[in-house]
Amino acid sequence: MAVKSGLINFIKDKLRGWLDEGKQEEWSLKPSYLPMIPLEQRNYAQDVFVNLKWFENYVPGIHEQYMATGTGNDIITTAGEYIAGKPADIDVFSGPDQESDEELSTLLTNALEADDYDSKLVKVVELAAAGGGAALKIDIVNEQLRIRVKGQDEFFIERDAFGEVTAFNFFGLIHREYNNFYFMVEKRRKLTNAEGLSGGFVSYHLIKIAAEKAKEIGLSEAPKEVLSYIERSGIELNNPQAIGSKDLGCVYLPNTPTNTKYPKLELGESDLEQTHDFLLAADLAFTVYVRELEKTKTRMMIDERMTKKTRDVDGRTETLFDVDEDFFLQLRMPGVTDDKSFTQFIQGAFRDGSYRETMEYFIQKAVSKAGYNPATFNLGNRDVKAAEIWSIQDATTRKIEKKKRLMQRRLESFLHEYLYLLLKLQSKTLPDDVVISHEFGDPTTMNVANLASTLGALKTSESISVKGRVKMLHPDWTETQIDEEVALIYIESDIGEWADPTAVAGPNSIGG
Repeated sequence: MAVKSGLINFIKDKLRGWLDEGKQEEWSLKPSYLPMIPLEQRNYAQDVFVNLKWFENYVPGIHEQYMATGTGNDIITTAGEYIAGKPADIDVFSGPDQESDEELSTLLTNALEADDYDSKLVKVVELAAAGGGAALKIDIVNEQLRIRVKGQDEFFIERDAFGEVTAFNFFGLIHREYNNFYFMVEKRRKLTNAEGLSGGFVSYHLIKIAAEKAKEIGLSEAPKEVLSYIERSGIELNNPQAIGSKDLGCVYLPNTPTNTKYPKLELGESDLEQTHDFLLAADLAFTVYVRELEKTKTRMMIDERMTKKTRDVDGRTETLFDVDEDFFLQLRMPGVTDDKSFTQFIQGAFRDGSYRETMEYFIQKAVSKAGYNPATFNLGNRDVKAAEIWSIQDATTRKIEKKKRLMQRRLESFLHEYLYLLLKLQSKTLPDDVVISHEFGDPTTMNVANLASTLGALKTSESISVKGRVKMLHPDWTETQIDEEVALIYIESDIGEWADPTAVAGPNSIGG
């Protein structure tokens, strides 16, 4: 007899089968805005939608049946903490010698603090990791600059034949009428005015999606709810307005430099793209774990006669025990003729350890598939040898550093445009030689106590050298700085004289 696995059915029929048109309505894994996305980006946009659902801990269809462990969210937020867990270090430099410009730095820093930039940086890093990319855009509200964060399910990018970005399209659902969806699209693109000056322009467009087709419509075709929204918002459709900047006032932050599944799109890839099977397996294991926990509660075995008593009215019976509150086993006691009742309490065996090991295994696999080392997520509790310290750090460190490098230069360009607009609102001009530096905060300082404890344990167990401990404590130091520090430790700790690695004839000789 063949036994079908519920896990396999969900993976094949539900999670991977979202392109089957017959199941779209049932599982809601096809976003309503999909017909609006350029054809070559639609498969990517659908992957983004599912990845963001795992990040949000709720995938339609799957989490109606299985409990959510929240692992997808944990992967994204924990990794985001390593990137944007501390405030960014932002400086402005100007002049021929590129010296620090204290006045402009203060102006920019104060404006960003007023706009809660640090929190928005955390949000955009997390959304980029979850969806494969995210965007920051500048809005001018009541003569004030405001930075907005947009996930990959709130915009799409247009590019020319050479791959250059020609437009950002930010969209939002403003009304739904049966199976008709009305989206407002804010398009940002570069245009040239009558004087021949090129700059960023913004225009608004009303898109109706019906029968899985997108069509731009005018006010005459819009329902009253949409007209009311447009009037309240003060929007004028199809009328390009200058942003006031030479650029678009927005920036795309990809999560990865390349997308292995869609390499030609020049769009980032989600950390969760390869993890779905393991996230689903962890959810299934957690659901079974809780079900067994419930089934192994203390139960009462009783004589069947104790569960009912006959009522004289209408000949009905009334249950003395509410079977919905607990689990009962009703027994017929053969040979019992008196009124004595039989009762017994039983306790089922609960296999706690095996379930937790299974869940942790799947969660570790999901973390590994996301490109991180499980040890940085407090998974895989075991003794670690000194030789493994570097490999444990490397997987997470390499990915974090790659993301930082990818985002920092784009953020510097974005903040340069932000400062340009900030000065323009004050009727001032940004000097041409201004350069902005944007550095993510160093997360290693967040766990100094834990690191010191680890180093102490490694020293006591004699499983790591002095030089190894210095490298762990100062990963950004050069080999020369590390060697100098090791030599000082040898002298101050009176543990002998450190052998100069450059020496060829003993510690006191000169190398070379």
